[in-house]
Amino acid sequence: MRTFFLKALMVTLAFAAVFWLTQAFELRLLDPVFMTGWVLAIAMVLQLVLRLKKHMPQLIPGGLPGWAERHIAIGLFAVLIFALHINFSLPETALEWALFTLFAAVAASGLIGLYLVNVIPLKLDHDGTSEPSEATPAARARIAASAVRLAIQSVEQSGSRAIVDLYTERLHEFFDRPRHALAHLQGSRRPLKQLEFEIEAAERDDRLSPHDPLDELKALVRSKYALDSRYAHELALKGWLFVHLPATYALVVLTLFHVCTVYAFTLGGVDATAATAAINEAR
Repeated sequence: MRTFFLKALMVTLAFAAVFWLTQAFELRLLDPVFMTGWVLAIAMVLQLVLRLKKHMPQLIPGGLPGWAERHIAIGLFAVLIFALHINFSLPETALEWALFTLFAAVAASGLIGLYLVNVIPLKLDHDGTSEPSEATPAARARIAASAVRLAIQSVEQSGSRAIVDLYTERLHEFFDRPRHALAHLQGSRRPLKQLEFEIEAAERDDRLSPHDPLDELKALVRSKYALDSRYAHELALKGWLFVHLPATYALVVLTLFHVCTVYAFTLGGVDATAATAAINEAR
């Protein structure tokens, strides 16, 4: 917690310094947009250092956890500078909207990723399952096979079709593949409670054995639900990068194009239109 407040203080002070510089530029009748633009560009370059550190750890000094913390702090700083750079207003041109959309996608996916990497590992450590992620499909198949075997045995041993009908009408789809991903990510157990209710409401007749197979079926459903929960969380933990990284690289490319476009229409930081007007007046 102390480290968090220290990082937040550093980000706040850095932003305050840049904001003060923008005011100083405006007092001198200078446009601060170039200054904030380059500060933002430097922040974006520093953000890419984390990826470089992961792929070539010997090239970048310092530990990976330290760079991950800096990545978060610089990202928050970049969001503030971006808002200052666009003067806290919406874009006007198509290029500006593209940059705005990509930056928003990078920032939003980064915040989502920050939540996921800090919360999901804790959930996985306390989910009650011991299956490694690569063994999850095999474990899911074993549970489904056990459910089928239980349904067949209930017919053969007691002549009751209670489990067979329940499996055919409702549980086949549940055991067939991962289900209820959104509920798992929200921490909701409503789908599990619904399945347990349907099992409890299944027809119980005198032909069922004293060792009620419906209880065994309920245990299989709980095990499958726990596996699906782990699968959904592991998929989210890996999947957010498929949004964050492509959006980041697209933003870098579009930013380079933006810089080239800006300087193509300026002369040493002075608006080319204004410079042309001044030359015409001098003539």
